[in-house]
Amino acid sequence: MATSTNTDLRHPDTGLIPATKTQAVQRRKRNSLVMAASLALTVVVTALAFLLARTQENVARAAQFQLDSADRVRALRQEMQVNVELMQSLVSFYASSKEVEREEFERFLMAPVARHPEVRAVQWAPMVSRLDRLQFEQAALDARFPDFQITEQDSNGKIIRAGDRPQYCPIAYVVPLQTNTRAYGFDLLSQMEPRQALWAARDAGEIRASAGVTLVQGDRGFLLVAPIYRSNAVPATTELRQAAIAGFCVGAFRISAVVEEALKSVHPAGVDLALFDTTDADRPSLLDVQSATATSRQPTAAALASPEGLQHRGPIEVAGRSWLILCTPSPGYRAASPRWQSWTVLSGGAALTAFLALSFLQHRRYSDSLEGRVARRTEELARTYRELEAQIKVRGRTEKALRQNEEQLQAILDNTTAVVYVKDRQGRYLLVNQRYKWLFDGSDTGIVGRNDHDIFPADIADAVRANDLKVLEAEAPLEMEEVVPCKGEPRTYISIKFPLRDEQGFAYAVCGISTDITERKRMEEALKASQARYDLIITGINDGIWDWNLITNEVYFSPNWKSMLGYADDDVKNTFSAWQELLHPDDAERAALTIQAFLESGRPVYEFEHRLRHRDGTYRWILARGVALRDANGRPVRLAGSHVDLTERKMAEEQLRQANSDLEDRQRQLTQALADLKRTHEQLQSIQLQLIQAEKLESIGKLAAGVAHEVKNPLQTMLMGLTYFETKLSNADEDVKLTCADMREAIVRADSIVRGLLQMSGNPELNMTLEDINRVLEKALWLVNYSLNATRVTAVRRFDSSLPQVWMDRGKMEQVFINLLTNAIHAMPNGGTIYVSTFAKPAGPSGAPLDNADPISRIIVEIQDTGSGISPEHLARLFTPFFTTKQKGLGTGLGLSVTKSIVELHGGHIELVNAPGGGARVTITLPVAKEPVYEKSTDTLCR
Repeated sequence: MATSTNTDLRHPDTGLIPATKTQAVQRRKRNSLVMAASLALTVVVTALAFLLARTQENVARAAQFQLDSADRVRALRQEMQVNVELMQSLVSFYASSKEVEREEFERFLMAPVARHPEVRAVQWAPMVSRLDRLQFEQAALDARFPDFQITEQDSNGKIIRAGDRPQYCPIAYVVPLQTNTRAYGFDLLSQMEPRQALWAARDAGEIRASAGVTLVQGDRGFLLVAPIYRSNAVPATTELRQAAIAGFCVGAFRISAVVEEALKSVHPAGVDLALFDTTDADRPSLLDVQSATATSRQPTAAALASPEGLQHRGPIEVAGRSWLILCTPSPGYRAASPRWQSWTVLSGGAALTAFLALSFLQHRRYSDSLEGRVARRTEELARTYRELEAQIKVRGRTEKALRQNEEQLQAILDNTTAVVYVKDRQGRYLLVNQRYKWLFDGSDTGIVGRNDHDIFPADIADAVRANDLKVLEAEAPLEMEEVVPCKGEPRTYISIKFPLRDEQGFAYAVCGISTDITERKRMEEALKASQARYDLIITGINDGIWDWNLITNEVYFSPNWKSMLGYADDDVKNTFSAWQELLHPDDAERAALTIQAFLESGRPVYEFEHRLRHRDGTYRWILARGVALRDANGRPVRLAGSHVDLTERKMAEEQLRQANSDLEDRQRQLTQALADLKRTHEQLQSIQLQLIQAEKLESIGKLAAGVAHEVKNPLQTMLMGLTYFETKLSNADEDVKLTCADMREAIVRADSIVRGLLQMSGNPELNMTLEDINRVLEKALWLVNYSLNATRVTAVRRFDSSLPQVWMDRGKMEQVFINLLTNAIHAMPNGGTIYVSTFAKPAGPSGAPLDNADPISRIIVEIQDTGSGISPEHLARLFTPFFTTKQKGLGTGLGLSVTKSIVELHGGHIELVNAPGGGARVTITLPVAKEPVYEKSTDTLCR
């Protein structure tokens, strides 16, 4: 059976039978369906392969981007470490120097700053108080800055003179000076960000970075702040650091320049970089942006909270602050990423589809097997690619870490001032740092591979080689001193040598780190010689020497100082508290005030006499003389001087004072004897006068008694006659009755006077009854009420209502109180106040009772006026009969004498003195007896 071919079917002139034609149509349909399905399958496979290749390309691009970004983070981290090390080297320079001058500061920093263009300026800013401001500004004037002053920046960015503040931190030194004159004298405490960084560095005792700031030079940047303390060592506590801060070394860095310097050696380009300060995680701040192309987008702080898309984040710790580097690919970076694999897969798939479409009918089985092999090969290639990619990543990280460690080690070796070297077991040099090459005039090819005999003299090389062998033999680190020639001069080094071991622990080399201590050795020798001379001087004089460091509070006491007080050198500690323990307690406060006054006064010489305790328990008088050493600001930092024993001189002075005191005592005794003799003479005169007055009184008493006896009987007769007439005149008029009443009253008054004269002339008897002393005083005050009102005198009562009753003659005690109140009223003719008080047995001036009797055995009555008082010369004569200080006609001088006699008849005591506040005060003391006991007075006045 004949079959027709495609050519036959396509020939236009060929006639086909219906069956053949139908078969051809059916075959075409079947072939079309098979071809369509094959083409669809090929298209799907091609698309899948394209997507797989594109995915692999994206993964490779992301991995490469992460590596490129990590290189940038590492480079910037290394650059910041270099800047921190620059500031640390400046701190070490300050720590090794007692005081750094401007020229030394500029000489030390000129070369490092020139090598680092990112450094805007390195500055020294001391702490200056308000009191020291003018002195500091005056001291800072020089030819370059004749108008130097402490400045600050106003709200418009203009540099002006700083306002008044308790403290300043002005920039005193700056390198380089030519491009930073605007910063010279600027007060760092005038701005918040620098001030926060200064205080953080001071309190931590470490280098601290500031937040992003606008530098006074106008650039955007940040500060690295290193605290410098007066003791050159970091104090142990925050309070001590705050008290000992001397100033700050401040590095000003331009952020953009730091980033550019760090990225110089990083390739390829095309990565956008944004630098954030994330110390405050809630409010990150953008520090700088580095765009790979001008059309790249500018990352902002919002990118921190939106981690979408391809990016890399690298944290950096910079001197106490946290930075974050955000890396994103630029459009150019994306376009530069290779895409040929995916497009190759797509093109191959398209070609394969066309090839399959043309040859599907004849090579179907072959094509199926080919597609299977292609799929398996593709899978194998993908797996191989993934394994290769993982190996590349691991190898890349290892190489970068190794390269980073090598660079860090080389940087440390090349920038240290110590000599670092490595030798093999035969003594050949394997490695030397730049310091070694510079000191020993060699190059890398001239030293590596040679031994010590090729570089140093034979004896020195042998000694060095012997030390290396000791390290290899001990297989442990050793420290030793070595002397080697350097540029024609022998130098002393302190060397630390230790073995280097391989993986099996075998010591294959010796590493040495040598530090030049030549100057230190010279200084130690000079110090020893100076100390020897000082000790010789101290030993040759008898005075005690002391030296007080006001900063550290350390004190030195010489052996003579201690032996002067009987102590051995080890018995007294060299501390300020040891001196305070020996100080006499009475001199402690005066010593503290004297020392403080001297330190604050600025006087050149200190001198103070005080007492110190000797070993035997006695106190010696010491004269301390000294001078103060002050710093550039005039503050005392040291006080030194000598002690001289003044005890013998003080004893001689005391003996002289005692002799003078004895002479003065004898003179006072002689004066007192003369005064006693004079007082005795006056008493004799007074007694003689009293005897005369007594004789007068006795005569008066006799006369009064005679007159009384002669008058008493006629008065009785007249009274009887008047009574008789009154009975007979019952019908008389009213005038006659009034006349009789007046006559009776006159006779009674005359009888009372006669009876008083009789009583005064004889031995009086008291009519004793129990009475309330307060009521007796009230009655006396009522009787003188008219005189009180007439003279505008106020009576103030201070009565104790709890007093017991007292045995007394009420009438005579009323007479006493009326007499005393009348005298007080006469002392205040223009008005005043009388204070009348009663109480039980008062206490003496020291608080002790006046006697040891029962607490209620005595009642006290005090009458005090606010008059002019009594003249001191009259006080002793007030109770003398016929003596009065009143005007003529107001008194006879018998009132107080009678008053005293009545009080004494009651067993009491009366005292009259001038009151402290003015006026006179009379105090009457009466006993509280269980029964009336009194003695008859022997006073002539009362007989």
